[in-house]
Amino acid sequence: MNEGKRKKAKVTCTFAFLLEFRAFLAAWEIVISVP
Repeated sequence: MNEGKRKKAKVTCTFAFLLEFRAFLAAWEIVISVP
């Protein structure tokens, strides 16, 4: 039971990291496109 909870937390953490990373890339594209 505890192992499953830890695995779920890891998946949530990875998902949050991916969302943050995509937001960072989007912001970076805007910075690049504006001279």
